[in-house]
Amino acid sequence: MSYNTLTDFLLSKVNWSQVSAVLDIGCGYGHQLIQMGELARSDVKLVGLDKMETCIAHANDSTKGDHRYTFKTADLSQPLPFDDHTFDLVFSKDVLECIVDKASLLQELHRVLKPGGQIVMAHYDFDTQVFDGNNKALVRKMVQAYSDWEQAWMDDSDGWIGRRLWKYINSTGLFSGSMDSFVLIETTYKPGDFGYNRVQDFQDMIKKGFISESDYLTFKHEMEELAKEDQYLFSINSYVYSGVGK
Repeated sequence: MSYNTLTDFLLSKVNWSQVSAVLDIGCGYGHQLIQMGELARSDVKLVGLDKMETCIAHANDSTKGDHRYTFKTADLSQPLPFDDHTFDLVFSKDVLECIVDKASLLQELHRVLKPGGQIVMAHYDFDTQVFDGNNKALVRKMVQAYSDWEQAWMDDSDGWIGRRLWKYINSTGLFSGSMDSFVLIETTYKPGDFGYNRVQDFQDMIKKGFISESDYLTFKHEMEELAKEDQYLFSINSYVYSGVGK
């Protein structure tokens, strides 16, 4: 079966008939949790945590009047503000990279998960970004620089986090599950597209000295020219762990 988006793919891993309470860590603006609410039963409790107050405020506004949803600010490097065995499903997308003590967070997720509860955790592997282009050395340079860049809002970074999900999760001995992958492929270059947005992000690396302005402008111009000729292509891999708590 094919899936149009990564979120669709992730949520297909869930046995919704067994879910009465969901925790989404690093929920951002709440988009994934709202989509889960559309799939879950009408009585399911849906909780999202994020450290960014602006994200939580937006999520609360988006779900105002629907009492199934609770969004809270939380520092995920600290113990989670829930009792043991509270949730049937713990969900996480593109969060673990930013956590310094990854083992402690995974232990907390296991603690708040009901026995036999489900876990779905996914992360893009940023060193798998593919941009087509004539200057292979420049493309590689841009991708590697972004993969190694720890941005200001991050407590930790690892461009290989996707391929390391299995190691981090399986080494805890707390879960039983398997790995899968989702390949995002784009042939359009416009605001909102993942590849387009990353190219805009690359510009911020100039200030940090990771790349030169000349290299950035050369790279950006080639992406724009490829798009004009309908020859642009971008892809990235997301690696997905799905399983249950032991």
